Amino acid sequence: MRPAIILFFALASFVGEAKSLQWYEAVVVLKDNQVLVGEVVIQPALDVVLFKSDEMRAFYPAAEINYINIHDSNVKVPRKFISLSGEERGRSVNKIYEVVLQGELSVIRKPRGGSLPDFDDAYSYEYFVMESSTVVKMADFRKTIYPIIEHHYSPKQMMKFLNDENLNPWSPSDAIKLIDMYNDRLPIDAANISARR
Repeated sequence: MRPAIILFFALASFVGEAKSLQWYEAVVVLKDNQVLVGEVVIQPALDVVLFKSDEMRAFYPAAEINYINIHDSNVKVPRKFISLSGEERGRSVNKIYEVVLQGELSVIRKPRGGSLPDFDDAYSYEYFVMESSTVVKMADFRKTIYPIIEHHYSPKQMMKFLNDENLNPWSPSDAIKLIDMYNDRLPIDAANISARR
């Protein structure tokens, strides 16, 4: 009962502040495949979305959302958010993540704070790698995801490539470059990553 009361007051505060929040043009696809076109405010701390259009205003928890495509006029880049289910403290939960890189290994992120930071503010996000339906913190990349990538190349090729490109698999930004390379199944040689920078 107590968590429900806390959630109620948090949502009431969120709805009360909705006029001062950043609204984005968006297309929302719900789990039942209903498509909504309008504007949204994504509240990552609560994993909820406020939606408004000329016809309606609604509130959607992450469990009801399939994905959201927003137009961020500040960066002029389409942004995609997905809802993933998981388990936390023995309970089933749904969370909203932003897709940074999509492929066999996807890079997703979630804001560290209560609101949606600027697109380019990389340090305000926590990064994850999604392999199949498993979500792994980027901090665990080296021990869980890197071996998947490494499996496709000889140790000698991998070491030469990391040295030639000055990549460190412990670095999150370098890990994302390695994931991108893996998704494209590029041969490991210096021209492939350097040419894409």
